[in-house]
Amino acid sequence: DEDARVLATALAAGSLGRSRYARPEGLAAAATWLAARFAPERVEAASFAGLAALALFYATVPDELADEALQWCGRELEKRFRSHRVEALSVVQVLLACQAGSLPGASFAPEELLERLLAEQARDGGFDALCPDGAAARVAPSVDAMRGIIGLCATF
Repeated sequence: DEDARVLATALAAGSLGRSRYARPEGLAAAATWLAARFAPERVEAASFAGLAALALFYATVPDELADEALQWCGRELEKRFRSHRVEALSVVQVLLACQAGSLPGASFAPEELLERLLAEQARDGGFDALCPDGAAARVAPSVDAMRGIIGLCATF
């Protein structure tokens, strides 16, 4: 389905966009393909993975649509955060992937995100409640949370 192709293209090209070895013509082709399918409604209806992939792509690949797309991604990310449809850790993971402290269009303050992130933390400091695979799979989310906490604290 097209949503799956958009997610895969945005994720792959967004990840490649960080590499100095990525071919500019390949990234430009991905940008052209995604631009033809971009619409605010797609961002609003996207799965969380789709939203994160679009944010990653437009944060890492230079494109004339990037400012507008990041505004829509930021607004949708904030809407889901405020309505508790996503955990603070998920928001932090998107920001870490985008190598950003925030996204345009999102107006949550770092301390607000930090407060929610710390509230999600388990008694032993991990984030196992957010891992559907249980305690054994909680190392990566816990590391992401720690990196996010350090980054958020650095903004004060």
